[in-house]
Amino acid sequence: MILTACSLSVRAQDPIAIPFTSTEIYLPVTTYFVKQASDGLIWFSTDAGVFSYNGYNITNYSSANGLSDNEIFRIYEDNKHRLWFLGLNGKCSYYYNGEIFNEENDPMLQKLRFNTMISAETEDRDGNLYIASREGQIYRITPDNQVTMTENENGVFFLYAFRDTVLNIPQYFNKKIGRLPRGGQMGDLVIASIEREIYVLNRDNSFTLITTLPEESQEIIFLGVKADSTIYAGTRNGLYQVSVPDGKILSVNFRGLSITSVTTDDDGQLWLSTLDKGLFLVPSLYNDVYNLSSGWPGNRIFSIYKDKQDSLFISMPGNWYSVIAPDSSFQHFQIPGKRSLKLEISQIRKFGDDTWIVAKSGIYRLTPTGNKLYRQYANDLYVYDDTILIAQQNILKFSLPEYEAFDREVAPQPSRTDPYLLIPSRCGQIQPGRTGEFWFATVHGLYCYRNGQVIDFGDHDIRLSNYVRGLEYDSLRNILYVATNTTGILMLENDQIVAEIDTRCGLPFNESYAVKLDDKGVLWASSSNELIRVLWQDGKPLVDMVGRKLGLYSSRILNMEFRGNELYLGTETGLIRIDTSRVVPTTAPRLYLRQIRAGQTVIADIDHIQLPYRQNGITIEYTGIYFRRNAPLQYQYLLEGYDKEWQTTTDRSLNFRSLPPGDYIFHVKAVNTNGDTSETLSIPFSIATPFWQTTWFIALTGLAFLGLITLLWRWRLQHVHRRYEKEKSIIETGKKLAELEHKTFKLQMNPHFIFNTLNSIKGYYAEQNTVQANEYITKFSRLLRNILESDAQYISLEQEIQALSLYMDLMQLRYDNSFSYHIDTTNVETASTAIPPMLLQPFVENSIIHGIHPLTIPGELNISFRKSGKRLLCTITDNGVGRTASHLQNRNKEHQSKGMQIIRDFFAAMNSQLEEDAFTMQIRDLEKDGKPGGTVVEITMLLITLL
Repeated sequence: MILTACSLSVRAQDPIAIPFTSTEIYLPVTTYFVKQASDGLIWFSTDAGVFSYNGYNITNYSSANGLSDNEIFRIYEDNKHRLWFLGLNGKCSYYYNGEIFNEENDPMLQKLRFNTMISAETEDRDGNLYIASREGQIYRITPDNQVTMTENENGVFFLYAFRDTVLNIPQYFNKKIGRLPRGGQMGDLVIASIEREIYVLNRDNSFTLITTLPEESQEIIFLGVKADSTIYAGTRNGLYQVSVPDGKILSVNFRGLSITSVTTDDDGQLWLSTLDKGLFLVPSLYNDVYNLSSGWPGNRIFSIYKDKQDSLFISMPGNWYSVIAPDSSFQHFQIPGKRSLKLEISQIRKFGDDTWIVAKSGIYRLTPTGNKLYRQYANDLYVYDDTILIAQQNILKFSLPEYEAFDREVAPQPSRTDPYLLIPSRCGQIQPGRTGEFWFATVHGLYCYRNGQVIDFGDHDIRLSNYVRGLEYDSLRNILYVATNTTGILMLENDQIVAEIDTRCGLPFNESYAVKLDDKGVLWASSSNELIRVLWQDGKPLVDMVGRKLGLYSSRILNMEFRGNELYLGTETGLIRIDTSRVVPTTAPRLYLRQIRAGQTVIADIDHIQLPYRQNGITIEYTGIYFRRNAPLQYQYLLEGYDKEWQTTTDRSLNFRSLPPGDYIFHVKAVNTNGDTSETLSIPFSIATPFWQTTWFIALTGLAFLGLITLLWRWRLQHVHRRYEKEKSIIETGKKLAELEHKTFKLQMNPHFIFNTLNSIKGYYAEQNTVQANEYITKFSRLLRNILESDAQYISLEQEIQALSLYMDLMQLRYDNSFSYHIDTTNVETASTAIPPMLLQPFVENSIIHGIHPLTIPGELNISFRKSGKRLLCTITDNGVGRTASHLQNRNKEHQSKGMQIIRDFFAAMNSQLEEDAFTMQIRDLEKDGKPGGTVVEITMLLITLL
């Protein structure tokens, strides 16, 4: 058998570069300049106008929107935060506070008359802005927008100003030499280029050549300076990083692209504009991708294995594998067989001098003396002490001599009785543990082979019976990490689960494909396409979404391996190399207010928002700016004065409808997936109170209502009295006399209660307690209506209970809820049972006023109605002071005696017409521990049914 070593045409690997595309708007492929403005938006200029991007939406500005030219070469932001758009036709325009300004709406711009394209701009220490053209016209715009013009006979290709100087025009670079010089500046570091040469400009206007880029770069078309004084040189053939002042070329990336500009956003991501390929987002310059596009034999990475010499073995489809040497050089190999993507190398391992290649087409053993092929499919294997473990549909165990003895053309097919069968379960990985100990990741859970015994850990813990995808053993702490398909990552110590790393700890999904420890013992893992590392806080695992901090965007991560600070990730779209020393904290998103509307009206003055009561709805639109892909923002908000707790949403517009009058403050903040929070945006506003809800209006209305009630009652009293006199004169039978005496009883009893009620209402208004007064008035009105409308001799027990409940509710309000009451109607049909109206009210009133009110403890009042044969039994029980104490304390004995006498007279009149015991009454005192403990009133009457 012969392995084929291939010297493929492989170009240098590039970082991940994501084309910036849109399905909603056409984006030109010719892009000249890209910049993140101070408002956080990404702006880029093209041959079809300029575009802005806020992380959600792309907005295009062209000549139709007021832009002076559609072909814009440069974007410059001055110290007033005006974004200047400098175009081919020599006309200027700028963007400020959401509006494009040009010659038609800004008189200052009418004074800028360039003969040719604009080539340079800068600001000096005094805040003067300079804009120059190729032909040498230089306009100065002062802070108060005064415009003056000078000319330079050699033309101007770029301008600069040191922090303690006014303006410099480097004469050497302004000569017409055929090629357009480029320039860039950060602080006092000023650089310039001609063709492939890069210079540093000195304070005396001299210059120093620091490097010349290789011929393959063709020409420098952009220069920029990073914060660490590293130069970005965009060329017609790639992006170069050059150190200052030694001029060392640090990296070359993106060959084949003409890089017209580079900018870095808040989160350290690079944005590249190109001359013919559009705009690109580069999450990090320190992540390399190896796949078909970069000349590798495949995209999907099946396995990564590191030997003791730090060489990496990478397996791919088509029986290809690559070896990356410690010096990062690599070679590609293909084992013999059908060249089909269905053939795959599952794993590569080295034991001693032998390399074992585990593939679907067989197991290949490469030795110093020759190569061997075992025609047996496998997923993994492990060799130790002259023994070989093979993981496939089952887990097999052979001695090496036994395995060598098999016919190489026929793979052994073990049954459950086969002596070579160790575990009857499909296995994907074998992980050695302590000496003589092996762990197996199978589709049926976690198994261990130890001291000649097989242990099924799924039998001991159901969490370990799920599909296990990956294993990692920490030999220093004797801890096993288990990546599962449904329960996250489990941590085993002494055969027990000591920690669960799942969605409760911040894991994106409870599915993990691979786990690996770095040189410091920190656990890294994959969860779908997310790379995480596990940190510990107060003894508990905490998931850090480190992939986003490293600028990682990938498909599903299948496996991983460390080599020093370098982490290699095997994904479905290629091998990714990450420098983990470049982990930087993610930054907080920005948040800005887009618009506030009341109905369809946009509110311009957001500092003083006062809405009328009829316009009590408000819509607030806001946007968080954060450009990390696959990391959507969430928004936390609180409407102070309405909400009690912060709420979370992904919406960027909130509509609050039908808000009650009052003062509010709307708070909102943006939060990224790493928990970084923007500054809180707070917007106060108020909704006016309608006049009918003001205190003065309520007080006047209450007084007017009381006056009206008094007048109505007096009128009703006179009306009832006249009717009474009239009916009394024509009464000819005892029955009508009984009815009239009952009405007289109501007439004498009700005024006492009415005037007490009015006094209570008056007291509430005197105390400015309008809410309690309104409640009192509402219940009193309902009770009064029941009294006034109950002209019949009998009403239903249901109506009587309603009236009693209203009355006791009012008494509770009057006496500050110092007692509770309960009404029981066991075995009584309240809707059809008749009772004289307001019969029990005097007894209830006596119980409350004379029995319960003097108590120093909470009072209790129980009323029950029970049917006993053909009679109705009514019982009123209180826990008051008793009749003896009540007589001593009561100052209103006259009223009490008068009310009781009316009841007796009424009962006597009814008994004379019906039968001797139609109505009876009994009052007795209760005792508790030899002391008065309340009063019981028992009334019996004939059971009368309403028709």
